[in-house]
Amino acid sequence: MLVRDMATSSVRFERCAALAIADLVRLSDRAVSGWEEDRRKSVEDFATRLSKEPERIARGLRRSRQGTDWLIERWTRLAAIAREVGAWTDDQRRLAFDMLGVPRDLRNLTIDVPAGDDATALIALAEAQIAKLREDQVAVLDELSEAERAMAFSGMPLKEDAVTARLRKDERRARNDFAKARDALFRRREPAGTGVKSLPLHLQPRCDRPRLAGAALDNFVRRIDLQYERVAEETPAKPAEKEEAVLEEEKPVVAVAPASPPPPAPAQRKLTRTARREIARRAREQAKREAKAARTR
Repeated sequence: MLVRDMATSSVRFERCAALAIADLVRLSDRAVSGWEEDRRKSVEDFATRLSKEPERIARGLRRSRQGTDWLIERWTRLAAIAREVGAWTDDQRRLAFDMLGVPRDLRNLTIDVPAGDDATALIALAEAQIAKLREDQVAVLDELSEAERAMAFSGMPLKEDAVTARLRKDERRARNDFAKARDALFRRREPAGTGVKSLPLHLQPRCDRPRLAGAALDNFVRRIDLQYERVAEETPAKPAEKEEAVLEEEKPVVAVAPASPPPPAPAQRKLTRTARREIARRAREQAKREAKAARTR
């Protein structure tokens, strides 16, 4: 079942990876045919929060050509209302405050927005804002918009849309499902009495490796002792020992039945990092216990 889940998840994220290429082609086509419409829609969705967060939203609208177009349209309509009617309503003055990014707590004066019945000052304010926005468009925003469009056409959009975000989310979910099934498979252990071998230690996740049992640690220590004994046997004998060996050779040789060769010593394996850490940990614990016993005495 776990292997089946791994296979299903792998097919899912491979499919998402293939669809990601098709999504890049879609974004490139949209950069050619529907760039202005898509940017305009994103600006309108962003501007819906202008009354709630005027400072942040107004600043964000001034950073794009489509956002400045949105502001220019509002200022143009407000200027036309001031010419024809000669005044602004409270809602229209509030919209002007919002587009200027004035905080709500600082709107009790007429420094930023003139009084609602001062038509001349209102028209001058709207025309000044329109001229400033158009100047920003010519100076910076037109080139910036074309640069973003070129990046989107080459497959590197600065902002991802809902389709791309959903595709990326599906791929991440498929990879997470694959990792969960793989980790669950690696955590499998040998059931008691079945004789089925568990997975090798190097295939198990490092974070899930258990501590060495006491028998395993004793086995490692026994291997070290055997290695020390072998080194002692291979050490050359002293001169006195060599003389005794010569005297033994001069004695008459007595035929003795050949003894069976000793069994070969087991091959010594290098201690793993986990074993060395476990030995060091036990040594530290033993030192702590001895120090505590000394303090108690």
